[in-house]
Amino acid sequence: MPMLLPAHSLYRSDDLRLYHYIDLRLSRSIDLRLSHSQVEHNRKLLSLSHKLKTQLNEIPIRKSPIACVFSARLHFVFEVVAQTIRSTLDELPGFPRTQIGFATFDSTIHFYNMKSSLTQPQMLVVSDLDDIFVPLPDDLLINLSESRNVVETFLDSLPSMFQGNVNMESAFGPALKAAFLVMSQLGGKLLIFQNTLPSLGVGRLKLRGDDSRIYGTDKEHALRLEEDPFYKQMAAEFSKYQISVNVYAFSDKYTDIASLGTI
Repeated sequence: MPMLLPAHSLYRSDDLRLYHYIDLRLSRSIDLRLSHSQVEHNRKLLSLSHKLKTQLNEIPIRKSPIACVFSARLHFVFEVVAQTIRSTLDELPGFPRTQIGFATFDSTIHFYNMKSSLTQPQMLVVSDLDDIFVPLPDDLLINLSESRNVVETFLDSLPSMFQGNVNMESAFGPALKAAFLVMSQLGGKLLIFQNTLPSLGVGRLKLRGDDSRIYGTDKEHALRLEEDPFYKQMAAEFSKYQISVNVYAFSDKYTDIASLGTI
């Protein structure tokens, strides 16, 4: 799922002395971490399973709700992700009040009702991407200890659930808004797994960088900037409601991480 501390938590205003109107200097009493940079290099790329377990275990106890949103075209990593989440259920903080929820998306958004009275998850499909709403809002984030069997059934069936799916569209932006609606009352941790350039609804993006003539010119830097302000706006909303977001992007094609990374 790093923490940014507000400036006032690092030093007091009386530790700063203004010597010139354009030259702000720091006194010797200031935290040395501000004047001596430190860079850590990780020489080994951690496996997806290890990184995901680490993110799940770092969830603050006071933010127990967890939501996982999957692209329905995530075939080749569904099994790894599902098995990793399943193996981590006993380690999630906040027990016995931990809450969890799941959704998938392609050209539509699929919510899953997992209340404890069910023997298997109930899929709820929302196809209107322009007016996102949450069906059964009280049953989408469920108590893990009460609905453990239903959650495990869902995770076991997830790898095969969308086998043969030929839907190439991605309603990533609407799915992001839907997840926000589900979590905004409680805050928590949102994990998103996707592998396709967002193509439908709000936040849809276009292919950039396919013109090799712009490389090495003064226009190349634009490829490192977000294309759509939607994702930065959503980042502000998530922060306001104490929702942290992790995006896991798996693709051998362009997915515009410059835009998606702003959330």
